[in-house]
Amino acid sequence: MNVVTSLGKVVGRRWLVIGWDRLARWALWITLVGLSIFFGILEPNFFTLDNWWNILRQGAPLALATTGAAVVLISGCFDLSVGSIAAMTGVVMVYSVWAFGTVPGIFIGLLTGAVLGAINGSVIGKWKLDSFIATLATMTAIRGLAFFSTDGIPLHGNIPQSMFIIGNAHIGPVPIPVVIALCSVLGLHFFLTRTLLGRHLFAVGGNPEAARIAGINIFSVRLWSFMISGVFASLAGIILTSRLAVGAPNIAQWLALESIAAAVIGGIALGGGTGSAIGVLLGVLLLTIIRNGLNLLMVSHFVQMIATGLIIFMAIMVDRLKTRVRST
Repeated sequence: MNVVTSLGKVVGRRWLVIGWDRLARWALWITLVGLSIFFGILEPNFFTLDNWWNILRQGAPLALATTGAAVVLISGCFDLSVGSIAAMTGVVMVYSVWAFGTVPGIFIGLLTGAVLGAINGSVIGKWKLDSFIATLATMTAIRGLAFFSTDGIPLHGNIPQSMFIIGNAHIGPVPIPVVIALCSVLGLHFFLTRTLLGRHLFAVGGNPEAARIAGINIFSVRLWSFMISGVFASLAGIILTSRLAVGAPNIAQWLALESIAAAVIGGIALGGGTGSAIGVLLGVLLLTIIRNGLNLLMVSHFVQMIATGLIIFMAIMVDRLKTRVRST
């Protein structure tokens, strides 16, 4: 009887976890549809094709940053430096474009992100530092370096037209940033579901000690996760810099928090070990739709900040509830 009772509890717990995950997933879809209908009723222009292209274009940099942030979160860490890496990339790219041309400048920008991500991963892994505190420090240092290297003045002038393409041009009706963002999310799905490193990310984030016993190199996995995050942050910075046509050290100041918020809204656990690419996409869409709808309704920017903060708080509460359900 004890065995039967124990088995029943295990099965019941398993179905509770599955049921909660499904409820959270459907709740996100319902929220997206409900918000779209709400904004569409209040502002008919919300449902125009031009506005939806605008939503996707606005959300592209956030989608890229969230793709990288999701990889780090799944591994059980945080990366608060993505906004600073995006800004530093923009500055480095403009200097490089002036010196070597557009294509080399873009590659040097991506390399900048990879190097800064590797520094994050190495420092955290070698010295066993808390990733939240460590990347808070590198966030400040990298942002300061971006301001120092430009004397706090945005870099503009003598920028070739070719640099504007990646942030402003279209392939047919589709903006290039949207194409890049969608390809990145698809790449994330393949990476998480079809590669050994992707599976190791879930193992390390879910139970680091068990992963270590299984022979997984935790330092290597987390180093790669921060490098990937750095590259995607650089992509976001390249698109923003191309769109603005300046290398501005003050861009993307809220990108780190928004990317983590979008990831958590999309179902990626703050404690690591769970998450999906479709969750990243849905989380980004939700934040971008809210921002777009409130802009169309001419709601104050300060009210938008309050709304975003409340959404982040609710996402964290839902994540905590999911964690409790899994641990019962």
